[in-house]
Amino acid sequence: MEPLSNFHWGFLSIGFMRLYHYIILQPISFITEVNLNSIMCPAVSDPFEGPWYRIAAHIHQTLFILLHGKIYCIIGQKFFVPKQTEIKTENTKKKNLIDANGNNIEENDLKGDCCFNSEKLLNGSSFLKED
Repeated sequence: MEPLSNFHWGFLSIGFMRLYHYIILQPISFITEVNLNSIMCPAVSDPFEGPWYRIAAHIHQTLFILLHGKIYCIIGQKFFVPKQTEIKTENTKKKNLIDANGNNIEENDLKGDCCFNSEKLLNGSSFLKED
């Protein structure tokens, strides 16, 4: 999950949405003379009717996408991502990382990889300490 202060995915999806509306939907809408996704003119039930309906729709959709993405991250972090806890052992005074299942995570396993490694995830042996 992305941190709550990171908006890169939100702005990327807004960019793709705008490209889709103006490069794909708008030409098809003009050729077929069908108001696809209210791209040619506001819908009858649209509260943003008038000459500024597109600006209002852009503001509305931008806020909705960013807010929806962050609510999704909050719910995911709260309920679906396992938490890691740190404990200090009394014998070594060293911090041990413990995953959600109570297994120790070695520090040297975390230092080498800065990217996602699916082989280690599937194997699991490099992240679990055998007792």
